[in-house]
Amino acid sequence: MDQDDDSKLPHNAALYSDARRGNAHLIGAFSSHVARLRQPVCSQSSLALDSDFIVIPARPALTPPPRPSQQNSETSSLASPTDPWATDVDTITPAPGTLVDRYHALRATEDKRIAQRMGKAFTREKISSKVIFSASKRCGPNEIRSVACYPVPESPLPNDIYGAVTDTMDGPSQWAGLRTRHLVSGFIIGPVKDMRRIFQRANRNMAKCLEGDQKGDKYYLPKCHKGSDQSFFNEMFGQQEYHREVMRRHHRNAWDRFLDGMVPTRPGAPRRPHKIETLLIDDPLNPSFDHQLMSDPDYHVDQRYEFGIMVDHFSEVSHQTSNALHDTTFVNHSAPLGPQVDKPAHGQKIICSPRAPMPSDLVDNAGGLELFAEQGRPRWEPLPLYSEVCNGVIPVVAHHNWVNKKPIDTLWPSMWWTGHARQLFDARRAQAKDESERKRVGGVDTDTGKSLTWDDLCPAEWEKDVFLD
Repeated sequence: MDQDDDSKLPHNAALYSDARRGNAHLIGAFSSHVARLRQPVCSQSSLALDSDFIVIPARPALTPPPRPSQQNSETSSLASPTDPWATDVDTITPAPGTLVDRYHALRATEDKRIAQRMGKAFTREKISSKVIFSASKRCGPNEIRSVACYPVPESPLPNDIYGAVTDTMDGPSQWAGLRTRHLVSGFIIGPVKDMRRIFQRANRNMAKCLEGDQKGDKYYLPKCHKGSDQSFFNEMFGQQEYHREVMRRHHRNAWDRFLDGMVPTRPGAPRRPHKIETLLIDDPLNPSFDHQLMSDPDYHVDQRYEFGIMVDHFSEVSHQTSNALHDTTFVNHSAPLGPQVDKPAHGQKIICSPRAPMPSDLVDNAGGLELFAEQGRPRWEPLPLYSEVCNGVIPVVAHHNWVNKKPIDTLWPSMWWTGHARQLFDARRAQAKDESERKRVGGVDTDTGKSLTWDDLCPAEWEKDVFLD
């Protein structure tokens, strides 16, 4: 098998800090191979980027970006590519530590699920979750009969989370009642080393598709899924899960199979039948409906399809609003929940039994609150926090990954920092040690080495829309 080519992915990176979305504490490093800073302007849709890698350091909120020499090694740094246009992502809980802590907690929880699913193969193959993608209710844009979709395991969300419409196509919209299980490429977080390998493979697969390898394949949309990066990540995720099942069976013996029949819930026992939309998955390697065959179905010692990819089923790091408009509202945790649910964030009736516990990882005097004057400084509980009330979580970011981008504008005035954004920005600037650092707050270092200040990016005429004061 060909090795993934690293030569086409340069190691030089550009840095940016997106103060427009309250994200100035997040450090972005994006390869010039996959990204260009399109225009040095600040708009209500944030900076327009082709792609951006956010390296999360343990630094205070609204810290200016470090120079490339300050970055950690590829093994220890966490990179997080957000939506390819970076125009439709809102940061809800802006403390870097929250994202990092949730990343590690999600990995640990997912590894327990995988160990249960794979049994002894989990330890023998040294499987580990490394890179977290956002989660989706549907396997778009791929065909559900393709390898990208049908091998993906059942969702761990409660099987009655949406009541009678759970995992049916009978919800208020076609996919609203489905539990999240598929991949969305709008938000990703993982070690730089592992992220690089994933992007190398996706890049190579895209190149092969463009060369015509999939021409005439009914499971591919025209023009390589119309150029969708997500379609290739979906395919890699499906292939990974297909081969994890191959690994599970490879390490199963006759005695295991006998015990599986006696105790069907034991670690490594076969998956129970489940549905993908309306189709029954009775065998994750060879379902009974007409489906795309895996081109390489054999067991491989070199784990050529293993990438450590997992998805954020419970939307703890990233909530994808596509097909999930019925799952969210702004919650003031110091007030009764009931009346707040009657006014959902997107104007769509909540279709679950809502719950909104206050997360323990939101610490007062952090995440931007420390920039308020000590006297009169708010706490998190009474602030309006965008919440996914079906899972009972406050995501780190909300990604409006659907055709209608109206929520970018309609939700912005409801965010917790509304009315305080200028105060917070000025407070951060006041903390700068010198004029050079002050200019870098809210600024950007481009991939050409040129530095742009906040004033370069955000002309005065935009300030009314940005700060809403």
